Amino acid sequence: MTESARQGSDPQLWAHFKKGDREAFSRIYELYVDVLFAYGAKISADRDMVKDSVHEVFLQLYKQRNNLSDISNLKFYLFKSLKNILLRRINRERRFSELFGLRMSSPEFHIEYSVEENIILDEQEKRVKEYVLHLLENLNSRQREILYLRFNQGFSYDQISKITGIDGNSAKKQVYRIMQKLREIAGKDSLSLLLLFL
Repeated sequence: MTESARQGSDPQLWAHFKKGDREAFSRIYELYVDVLFAYGAKISADRDMVKDSVHEVFLQLYKQRNNLSDISNLKFYLFKSLKNILLRRINRERRFSELFGLRMSSPEFHIEYSVEENIILDEQEKRVKEYVLHLLENLNSRQREILYLRFNQGFSYDQISKITGIDGNSAKKQVYRIMQKLREIAGKDSLSLLLLFL
C-alpha cells in the first residue's frame, strides 16, 4: 500500500482492502476498532459480547472481501454491521435465557462521559455535565441512540434510519421531536449546553 493510500480516504483504503492488501485491512481496523467498541458499549453493558461482536465485524469483512461492493461511507457500514451483529447476539441470549425461565431486559442505549473523554476542569463544568446527563435520562434508549449517532458520530438522517431500523423519513422528525422535548425540559438557553456535550 502506498503512503498516500495509507493516509488517504476511506474509499481509497476500501479499494486497496478489496484488492487483498492486508496493510489496508490493518489500517481500517486501527481507524475504527475503538469507535466501534465505544458505540457497542452504549448498546450492551456486556463488554465481552461487544468485543466479540466488533471482532466478528472485522472477521466477516475480511472473509467476504471478494464479494463486497464499493461503499461511500465506511464508518456507516461498520456501525450498521456492528449493530446487526450485537442485536442478533442479544436476541440469541434472550431466547436462550427464556428457555430456562430467566428474563433479560431489552438493550438500553447509554451515553456516558468518562473522565478520559471529558476532563472536568472546574466545578461549574461538573454541574453542567450532571445537568446534561439528567436531561438525557428523560429520553428513552432509542432517542439517546439517535442523538449519539447524529451529534457524536455525524451520521446523516438516512444513515441513522438504516442503523436504527426506523423509517427513512422518521429520523429527521425524531431528532426534531427529541430536541423539542429537551427544549421544553431545559429551556431554550440550556439546550445549547446540551449540544456542547453531545
